[in-house]
Amino acid sequence: MKKILRKNIIEVTQTVKRALLKLSTLEIKNLLVIDKKKKFLGSITDGDLRRYTLKRNFDLNSNLKNIYKKKSIFINHKKKINNFNKLKKEKKKILIPILNKNLNIVDIKISDENKSLTDKSQIEVLVLAGGEGKRLRPITKYLPKPLIRINEKTVIEILIKNLIDYNFHNISISTNYYANKIERYLKKEFIDFKFKFLKENKPLGTAGPISKLNSKKSKHILLVNSDIITQINFDKLISFHLKNKNDFTLAAYNHKSPFDYGVIKIKNKNLITIEEKPIIKNLISSGIYIFKSDLIKLMPKNTYVDITNFISKFKKKKIGVFKFDDYWVDIGNFTELDRVRREIK
Repeated sequence: MKKILRKNIIEVTQTVKRALLKLSTLEIKNLLVIDKKKKFLGSITDGDLRRYTLKRNFDLNSNLKNIYKKKSIFINHKKKINNFNKLKKEKKKILIPILNKNLNIVDIKISDENKSLTDKSQIEVLVLAGGEGKRLRPITKYLPKPLIRINEKTVIEILIKNLIDYNFHNISISTNYYANKIERYLKKEFIDFKFKFLKENKPLGTAGPISKLNSKKSKHILLVNSDIITQINFDKLISFHLKNKNDFTLAAYNHKSPFDYGVIKIKNKNLITIEEKPIIKNLISSGIYIFKSDLIKLMPKNTYVDITNFISKFKKKKIGVFKFDDYWVDIGNFTELDRVRREIK
């Protein structure tokens, strides 16, 4: 929890006067009310306090018991949003507490942050973390690629934190190479989050692990490679997928790379132009996909299948391509690994 946001927490026994003074010093005019046992009770805005002071018999020395809103927005220990419909209508910046089983505040989010707070209960995430990363040896001889560090954080830690920020709460991890190291690391790093670990007894490729999912409760699967660093807007990807009623959507990165030579264009043996070191643009597969969960039945059990082979199985299915320009790097080789270490701080 950010220290600056802790100032927005107030005990219900505090006075209205204290709450007004506290709000006057805060950037976000929103107080989170707790009791003596630090149990979350509700919230108060500056508007709530102004309306209270307009009453005839208001008392600045009274406590906050009859002022705070009991039906407030919060994220419970199962990562689900309480009063989600109210959140969709909210136009102002508000604080949304994340609670544990005892209703204590363990973290606080801001409603209009870039990361989403929309409901993802119908989407299951599968993170592919079973590869050996042979191109990064000798680093990966004793360390799985997802645990390579980008400065202070591991690659998979960056990805998982991003997914959690986007309010994905149903996340499975497929593992094979040094599976125990990955599982121990994630359980230690994300103590309050429950992952499903799908152990591959043999390498299953970039699509084979899909067969291990049991997604009766999910309508869609978000498939993500664990060896990428990206700032893709997952909400836009999901919206595109649903709006276009796709069966399968591939996220394609607009890759741009300089060409080191001048490119000559001619017509009838005559020079038209010379373009000096042009930028070559290509749409490339980003290792991020979303598809309807009923496609899982097309995947043979415990069989090595790459994503291209999986897509080739689709007959009369609608396949969409979502283009994005947000930051994206595949750390599969030393050149890209060094680059992302310079760029990500």
